[in-house]
Amino acid sequence: MVSFAPESNDYGCFFQAFETIFDRTRAPIDWERYASAIAQRRRPDFRGPDFLSISPARSATTWLFRQLGRNYSIYLPEVKETNFFVSGWLDGPYERFFEDWRPYQLAGDISPTYAILPRRAVREIHQAYPETRLICILRNPIERVWSQVLFDLLRKEGWLRMTHREVSSLPEQVILTLVAFHSWWNRYDAILEQWLEFYPAGQFHIDFFESVATSPDAYLHRICRFLEVPNSSEAVPGAINALQYGGLKMPPRVDAFLRSVFVPQLNNLDRILRQHFSFGIPESWNWSTMTEPGPFKVVEDYRGWDVYYSGELYRAVPHGEPERAEGKVSPQLFEVLPIGQGTRDSILESLMALLCENRQEPDAPVLLTSYRDHNLVEFQGHVYALPHSLGVWDKWQTEDPASVPGVLKGSSMREVLAMLET
Repeated sequence: MVSFAPESNDYGCFFQAFETIFDRTRAPIDWERYASAIAQRRRPDFRGPDFLSISPARSATTWLFRQLGRNYSIYLPEVKETNFFVSGWLDGPYERFFEDWRPYQLAGDISPTYAILPRRAVREIHQAYPETRLICILRNPIERVWSQVLFDLLRKEGWLRMTHREVSSLPEQVILTLVAFHSWWNRYDAILEQWLEFYPAGQFHIDFFESVATSPDAYLHRICRFLEVPNSSEAVPGAINALQYGGLKMPPRVDAFLRSVFVPQLNNLDRILRQHFSFGIPESWNWSTMTEPGPFKVVEDYRGWDVYYSGELYRAVPHGEPERAEGKVSPQLFEVLPIGQGTRDSILESLMALLCENRQEPDAPVLLTSYRDHNLVEFQGHVYALPHSLGVWDKWQTEDPASVPGVLKGSSMREVLAMLET
């Protein structure tokens, strides 16, 4: 049993949601097919993406999509997130998103998933489209992580679909686990280093979320100047796709943990920015003092291990034993968890394979995770736990799987996992 809080056993779903990346055997990415698919062009005049956004989620990407979509010199797909270079390449050529594109327009693609592309995908994108320009909006990482966590917990279309009251009552230990996970995915320094390996700095536009919030017109002008298109309209005021926090505050110890994690990362980011772009991180991001030194227990009793963070390292020790220097030690969270080889790039490739596996029409069933000899599948607003013997079911359109003995049905993954725990 996985438990992150003594008073509740259903919070294990926060990691079960991602265990499938490691535990299920799936076909690896066919990189030769990927390279061929992304380079395919049916129209001889179609250049491919003139620019891509590689900004992580919750970094004003929806704002950017709405603003640039109003510029007659730019063509953006009707859907904000094509995710073509992650999973959409399996379903047809890139041009299907640009049917009404004209050669005088710049073709753009704003998909936050591009921030977690593995290195091999970036290399193949560069091979196919070496002239593509890259936009990256960087947000205060503590604010971004907190916004991402709340977004995942609260959104009605999400797996957990929690209320504000439920989120406010989450134990601090659960929140530490969540922010540890989310702070690992979108490392700004790692994202930029990876893309800079293939693209020259002159093809990047780096800016900060604060600019969007405080000076949207000036920011839009800089973007248009970078893309070499006229700035045909003023920026629409106000946030777009803003999250209603409802007074939800980050616990002080969680804030202290994130500061201790991000200080070394931001030092590296500052070095990268100064080396390649002649400016550093905003002064407001410089956290020279810690409110609490740690160690921080970020995962409790995961397959019999507790994971601590201190001194820029994660340490895994047997559950219930004090934190100590020996044992499994790594600067990466997933390398100390008992789920196989967890290097950043191998995990990103596995995550990309999962997203490719789950690319389906909106009304099709989506495999969420595998847990306790069950596959958890979301279909038409419900979550089903199907015994592994049923696979992921093949009669969704004709029969209700809930009528099959052994199948559980709930309104969210959290609810179904709680059923499996009883």
